[in-house]
Amino acid sequence: MKKILVLSLLTLIFVVSLVAVDQFDIEKYHANTILICFKADKIGSNVGEINKSYEGDIVQVGLKSFDLLAKTYQITDLEQLYWVKDQKWIDKNGAAPMNIFKATIKDNSQIEEAIGALNKDSNLVFAEYDGITKLYATPNDPLAEMQWFLEKVQAYDLHDFFSGDSTIVVGIVDSGTKWNHIDLRDNIWINMAEYEAGMTINWNTGLVSGGNGIDDDGNGKIDDVIGWDFFSEDNNPYQSYNGNDHGSHVAGCVGAVTNNGVGVASIAQKVKLMITKHQSNTSPSSSVSYGNNGIIYCADSGAHIINCSWGGPGGASTSNNIVNYAFAHGSLVLAAAGNDNADHAYYPSYPCDAVNAISVAASNQSDNKSDFSDYGVAVDVMSPGSAIMSTIYNNNQDTYASFQGTSMATPVAAGIAAMIKSTHPEYGPQEIRDKLLSTADPVDDMYGTIYEGKLGSGRVNAFRAILSDVIPNLNLYGMQISEVEGDGDTVPNPGETIEVKISLENEDSWLDATNIYAVVRSNLNEVTLIDSVLYFSDIINGFVGHSTNKFKFSTPEGSNIYEIPFTLHITADSTPGAGIDYVKNMPFTVELSLMQNGWPKQLGTSSTSSPLLVDLKQNGEKVLVFGDASGKVHALNPDGSELTGFPVEIAPNSNILNGVAIANLSGDAKLEIVAAAQNGTVKIIDHNGQVLASATLQGNIRNCPVIADVSGDNQPEIIIGTQLKNLYVLDAITLEPKTGFPLTYEAPIIANMAAEDMNNDGKKEIIFASNQKLHVINGTNGEELAGWPVDLPNPSLHGPTVSNFDNDPNTKEIVIAGTASTNCPLTIYNQDGTVLASILSPSAIKSEIVPFQMNADAPYEVLYLDYAGRVFVRNSSLQTINPFPVQVDPAVESSPIVYSLTAANSNNIIFGDNDGWIHAIDLEGNDIAGFPIRAGFNIKTSPTIGYFDNDNDIDLMFHNESEVVFIDYKYPGFGGQWVNFRGSSNRTASTFDNSSVDADEQIVVPLVNNLDQNYPNPFNPNTSISFSIKNNTPVKLTVYNAKGQRVKTLVNDTMNAGQHSVNWNGKDSNNKSVASGVYFYKIETNDFNSTRKMMLIK
Repeated sequence: MKKILVLSLLTLIFVVSLVAVDQFDIEKYHANTILICFKADKIGSNVGEINKSYEGDIVQVGLKSFDLLAKTYQITDLEQLYWVKDQKWIDKNGAAPMNIFKATIKDNSQIEEAIGALNKDSNLVFAEYDGITKLYATPNDPLAEMQWFLEKVQAYDLHDFFSGDSTIVVGIVDSGTKWNHIDLRDNIWINMAEYEAGMTINWNTGLVSGGNGIDDDGNGKIDDVIGWDFFSEDNNPYQSYNGNDHGSHVAGCVGAVTNNGVGVASIAQKVKLMITKHQSNTSPSSSVSYGNNGIIYCADSGAHIINCSWGGPGGASTSNNIVNYAFAHGSLVLAAAGNDNADHAYYPSYPCDAVNAISVAASNQSDNKSDFSDYGVAVDVMSPGSAIMSTIYNNNQDTYASFQGTSMATPVAAGIAAMIKSTHPEYGPQEIRDKLLSTADPVDDMYGTIYEGKLGSGRVNAFRAILSDVIPNLNLYGMQISEVEGDGDTVPNPGETIEVKISLENEDSWLDATNIYAVVRSNLNEVTLIDSVLYFSDIINGFVGHSTNKFKFSTPEGSNIYEIPFTLHITADSTPGAGIDYVKNMPFTVELSLMQNGWPKQLGTSSTSSPLLVDLKQNGEKVLVFGDASGKVHALNPDGSELTGFPVEIAPNSNILNGVAIANLSGDAKLEIVAAAQNGTVKIIDHNGQVLASATLQGNIRNCPVIADVSGDNQPEIIIGTQLKNLYVLDAITLEPKTGFPLTYEAPIIANMAAEDMNNDGKKEIIFASNQKLHVINGTNGEELAGWPVDLPNPSLHGPTVSNFDNDPNTKEIVIAGTASTNCPLTIYNQDGTVLASILSPSAIKSEIVPFQMNADAPYEVLYLDYAGRVFVRNSSLQTINPFPVQVDPAVESSPIVYSLTAANSNNIIFGDNDGWIHAIDLEGNDIAGFPIRAGFNIKTSPTIGYFDNDNDIDLMFHNESEVVFIDYKYPGFGGQWVNFRGSSNRTASTFDNSSVDADEQIVVPLVNNLDQNYPNPFNPNTSISFSIKNNTPVKLTVYNAKGQRVKTLVNDTMNAGQHSVNWNGKDSNNKSVASGVYFYKIETNDFNSTRKMMLIK
């Protein structure tokens, strides 16, 4: 496309030149200078032999018409510009490089007319302006975004297979280079013909010496052992002036030495860099002198690729002639498009717009055109050019900097072109050009269609350009993961045997993949690979192939690793004779899960309503009941489907904030649901989803309903508070307010409430916070109990909880937390309103306060989580109990539940965090087997637990930000003390309430003597050993080796009754690591002895 367009443009210029010439621009063109090319047949020579003489100061050559024009326009001199090695070469227009001269005229005001007249002279091929060529780079912040471009063009993928070879030469026609830079010197081209003739290179000082004064290689330069300085016309292209480090930066972009432990990397890691110098060593310059001479020199000296990170207007015919000469002699020229954000249709530049040059525009990190880069139909390709890190010098010291410009984009592309030549030594310039352009990545520019057709074929891709016809490019396409041996639920779980079928895709336009061999590997000690070799049929490029067999692995029971990393080691055939083996290590991950099959469930809305697991119909089939932000109540079956009749709308688009309450309200042996929407709507729903009663209360509702018998008649009532300061006690059948209600208080009733018989009169009192007062009132007449209300330090978020904290069976205490973000008040009140204990907790408490017993015969402890991600357990004096607080890192707003997951009376603390993990820890602060579990988005509700799917494994259900999650935990469960939000389905928040309809989950198992299996097992090097003792007793826990020799005593002390956990780090009593093998651990107490086996695998 470019070739046709540019040729057309050149024709247009020729026609126009018969009549007019572009206006001279002092910023674009050299003054008083015209480039002319004599026709070989007119002067009888291809090597510029003319009979130059002078009449006065006007030059004459013996060609009548030209000599007349020389007198007319006062041409005072003709300077031959170029010398070429192949002096017989001539382009199709009849131009020979050595017949190109620089003509000097006295009066620049006549330059336009002179060019027009000279172009009519039959002795000349062309006459044109001598354009000013400039470097196309702009300094940027040092070290900015170091070498992002290597990954963008897939250089790292390339280097996995091939790093190039040292036979390929790239010419760097530029300002000169500090060629002894530590990151360049090993890749500098040496002219061996001159070197072997006695030349010496001092790599420390940057000097060359010696030589025989002969052009030993016939390239027109004498003793050019390391390139040529065209600015100073000497044999050392060393550049040491600080401001002229452009060439050093460009050289590093092409071929900085890589894997040498210093500096930067490059694409063409082993290429040889041929240096020519075109700027001063003593003063700053932005222009390039004698750049075309550098192109010719590199071509004549054997460079395969020539990089020109410079250019300018004018000189189209000259540039085309020089580029064509290089092209014809095996050298491909790549040139920078320019940094003026200009369209070359209107502002052409050379040498980049020469027909056989590759014009390179610059792209940024987003694969868009860099804002400075030129564009146009003449552009062939884009290459990274923004913030490119490479080699420079500072006061002659080797250093690095980030530049930007098409000057940087061009050498990145040139390095790729050199690597194409490395893998295809038979390629000439045309084949290299075609390969580079045809393998570019098509990219969409951020400006839409404004640059359509003006950024070339796309952004260069090193990996595809260099290796696509040498190797296949296999990538993971997909996996089929299935359970082989396990619980049979079809979900791959930790602790099961899993098999995986792998699918690979061979990228389009790469070599067909044949003789594929693949081995699966894993570095995880917990993974046992059973079958690891995979077989594939041949995979044609552009197609997907599937393994004909499956690999198989297992993980130990109780593992909490859900993302299993593997590596697929693949080999396949490459192009014969290329010398490149296709070996690829492909990392991939197999995800295991405890998620129930078909879950999580998307609701299409969020939910902050903590769920309840209940048998609504009392037929042995449980459902998960909760409200959502759209105002609906759901009842989900174990397979995730809705129970018939559900969901039920309470109020359209009105959030059910905290949860529903469930109890047997009608006396028909079935259960009813009480739900309150934020807008004040309350409904009672039966097990079929039918609305039995509905009411609208005055004020918004933010707390969950409480179901309790406040009248003492064995008939429950429904208690709800509103933001209009009203407290309602409602009939549980009709939702009519009870006599005397609602009552109005001093502030909104926002926090959740509790209900308990505080004075032992057979009626439950209502306990609630109204701003900074805590009330305990009679549920029938609203009278405050003696000693109440009390003033709170600040308002409460989750409200009060009732339990026996002082171990007096005749009293009941209330615990409540404030809302302060720091120094949050936490207080236990006696039932007469006096303070039992009070402290300031260090961070905000956003969970409810949960009472539970660490030991069956002890008073209840206080459990909560704070926003700093800590789990606190405090005694009745509100002092922390070791090892608490335990840090779990993420912020926590989820309220905990307490349930014994893996062992009797282990009392595990279960909660979610704001990073989307569900935790379960024991009373030593250690994670329980299989935890933490990744559960998606943040978790701010309280989980619930029970036997949902009737598979005899305990199940854990909760909401994250947008889903309902069902974890099928692979242990039977041993009952709990606080299994859902507010402690029961009635939401009474009292440990004295035994009327919950989910009471079958709330079993406190008496303490027993037990020694648990260590976890993990096998292990390396740490494992946890848990045990329980039913009495206070001396305990000795010892590790033995297989020979019965004592390795280490882990415990030798008197311990309290309860659950305990000890860690062993795989070291003996001398603190030395022990060898892999089988070990035994034994517990000895006054009334209990037990031994178990464990395995250490390194």
